[in-house]
Amino acid sequence: PIKSSAASDVYKRQKIVKEISYTPDQVEMMKKLYPYVRDKRNFNKVIDILFSNAYKDEMRKFIEEYHQNNK
Repeated sequence: PIKSSAASDVYKRQKIVKEISYTPDQVEMMKKLYPYVRDKRNFNKVIDILFSNAYKDEMRKFIEEYHQNNK
């Protein structure tokens, strides 16, 4: 049950982000959602939605900084 719950968590985040068509808005939504994601290891599946590698890199940098600041 825990795995399916975590998978469901990531799926829900993907669905929310896909509803937004403008990539910079997707990135902002991901940044707001990330602290509430239970399955942070699989959040890359949400990041993969992004069209541009530059935006993917921005999200990865945000996540790295988030973990550095929230140890």
